Amino acid sequence: MRVFQYITFRAVMAAMTSLLIGLVFGPWVIRRLTALKIGQPIRAYGVEAHHRQERHADDGRRADPARHRRLDAALVRLDRTASSGS
Repeated sequence: MRVFQYITFRAVMAAMTSLLIGLVFGPWVIRRLTALKIGQPIRAYGVEAHHRQERHADDGRRADPARHRRLDAALVRLDRTASSGS
């Protein structure tokens, strides 16, 4: 069949095949690894350290409308300069 010569078709079929294999065998693999006690330890102190983090100066900072107006004015001047030069 000529359709197998197209790389796009082969890539899509490979993705669909891997998805199908994952959906079919995934639950079995997870059960098997759980039964063998293979897993990643969850450290309790990691979460606590996250909550103790200091706030940074820019946390929760609101946008400065005056800064946006200055930026807009600068861009308009730049645009006028560029268009008058040609």
